[in-house]
Amino acid sequence: MISKQEAKNFLRAVNIRSRKVILSLPNQLKQNITTYAESYSKVLDITHNKNHLYLAHNTSFSLLGKILNRRKILKEEQNKLKVLIFASSLLHDCASRKYPSYRKKDEHSYQCSVLAYKKLDNWGAERYFAQAVKKIISCHDSTGYKLGFKRITKIGPYSRKIIRLGAKILYDADKLQTIGIYGVIRGLLNGTISQDSSLNDLKSRNQKQLKKLKLKESLELCEEFGLIKKTKDLTETLKNLKRKIEQI
Repeated sequence: MISKQEAKNFLRAVNIRSRKVILSLPNQLKQNITTYAESYSKVLDITHNKNHLYLAHNTSFSLLGKILNRRKILKEEQNKLKVLIFASSLLHDCASRKYPSYRKKDEHSYQCSVLAYKKLDNWGAERYFAQAVKKIISCHDSTGYKLGFKRITKIGPYSRKIIRLGAKILYDADKLQTIGIYGVIRGLLNGTISQDSSLNDLKSRNQKQLKKLKLKESLELCEEFGLIKKTKDLTETLKNLKRKIEQI
């Protein structure tokens, strides 16, 4: 269990990008989501901890802001998208590492979506809302996206277009953390990148991750965050990083 003060601190942090969303969510549901997110993030591994959750949440709303500034989406649909992003970004990794019942790595997004739905249902969330959040979370990694995105359909008042857009936003917000120098460091920590990887291997991996992004707004964020560098700059940075790794 976490203290009320810890829950308040977490809520204050996630409010940075989502103040408007909170007004359209019942206070108790909002509190349940943020308290649970703070709690489960404490038991995750170093690359799926609270910092990862903060970053995925804030990146989701950065992407959402860019999308709403340039696309014609009805106000009512915007509000639906905001609450879906709020909940799905905070609950998207709730089954990571804590629930080893899933047999294969590619079941991660499905397990998280099922647990998130159960939690929302227990908290009294509206059924269609919980189902839409479940669908978005089920597509947040590569395998889940490949298997589930094309199957997305309208769920109650939530249109197919809005749920699909929410799935793309969460997928990219999560994927952006695998790109650039930050992505290399994260990969080294979680074992998805070998310390023996060559510079060409790392640059090739970076390009592959960039190609997996679903939204053009995500590429813009990459540039703003400095994740896309000129080949020369990236090479020098990777060389320095490998030197430090070898010294450890």
